[in-house]
Amino acid sequence: MKFHFSTNEFDSRLFAIQVAEVVLNPELCSDAAIEEKIYSQALASHIDLVVIRAASKIHQPRFCQSVGCLETWTALPGSTILRLAKVPAKFKTRDLHLNDWPAIKGLLEFSSTTRFSADAHLSKESVHFHKLEMLKTHSAKSTNNGCVAVDAENRLIGFHVGYMKDSVWNLYELLVAPQFRMGFVSLQLVKHLMSSATQASPPIELRTSIYSHNQESKRFFNQLGFVKTGSDVNFYHLWPKQHQKSPR
Repeated sequence: MKFHFSTNEFDSRLFAIQVAEVVLNPELCSDAAIEEKIYSQALASHIDLVVIRAASKIHQPRFCQSVGCLETWTALPGSTILRLAKVPAKFKTRDLHLNDWPAIKGLLEFSSTTRFSADAHLSKESVHFHKLEMLKTHSAKSTNNGCVAVDAENRLIGFHVGYMKDSVWNLYELLVAPQFRMGFVSLQLVKHLMSSATQASPPIELRTSIYSHNQESKRFFNQLGFVKTGSDVNFYHLWPKQHQKSPR
């Protein structure tokens, strides 16, 4: 069996390694020899990291590491807008500016665990750099794709980045400094960006992706009317060269 490895140019460039992706359907996930087959082909192709997107859990993984499961959560815009209308303006929010990126980089220290930060092969610095570049990429897709919140001293305490795709508003990243998470900062950020970014072209759906372990985010989006929908994506990372000399 030959697998189609899709080269991820973005991740390869940022991590300075050869990164490829492969998608597995449920039938392949139940194949006890699936890892061996992926490992052998990846090693022969000189791939450093194989990102496996699996529709279900891989049966007894030996070569790859489970690094997270992404869930899709969606909501109807009207319901969420009504809930956001009641949010008080306790902090100042504004559009994201180019000079905000250094402060945003500092806030990434408080990010929740992702599939990249869960992988011990990747340094914290490289993971933060990758996230920052992803944020810049999504925020640059059009105007009004990012906003920030500041405190009374004009210090950045949170940010939000989203983007429109096929009439669906995607809430990509939302992060607030830990000491301000008991207030209304997150709600204000979502309200600000939705108001400015979706006014010209109202979305038919709101969507976000949440890692299955992130209960705090699930509770937050649930109060905005989001519910879990669609299929989960189980992520595995396989580093072929790390197992090259291991008994198989």
